[in-house]
Amino acid sequence: HEMHNQSPAFEAKNFSSEGDFIQHDNTPQTQQDALVSYGEISFSGKQKTFQILNDFTRLCQEKGVKVYFIYTAFAQKEFEINQKAIMLFDKEFKENVKNIRVIGSPDDFAIADRLFSGTVYHLNFEGKQMRTKRLIQLFKKIDFPNNAQN
Repeated sequence: HEMHNQSPAFEAKNFSSEGDFIQHDNTPQTQQDALVSYGEISFSGKQKTFQILNDFTRLCQEKGVKVYFIYTAFAQKEFEINQKAIMLFDKEFKENVKNIRVIGSPDDFAIADRLFSGTVYHLNFEGKQMRTKRLIQLFKKIDFPNNAQN
């Protein structure tokens, strides 16, 4: 979706000192009721995307870097509408993209609609906290190479 750099949403005051977008963190619940949905997902151009990711991963491997992939958060209703397409993408991603470890699955990140703000792409503060907890749980299950034990 086209982003306009003229949008007030992209003003510096809407970002934390770490670069996180925080404008919607404190949006009152009444303003979150009607999430903007973009309808059915189309994965056009995915073969080109897979090729770019394979090229990127090859370059990373040459430098001794491992690449991991996690899915974005999905608003629950949006996930349900697009579940068939999302799961097909997941299957094709795993078949076509080599040497990228996928952490979790798309349904690990289907999150209650009330934890989004404005659109199905922006988690509110509570939603970010929930997603972070899920990521930590998934990371704890992984035996990362050269994991330093403290």
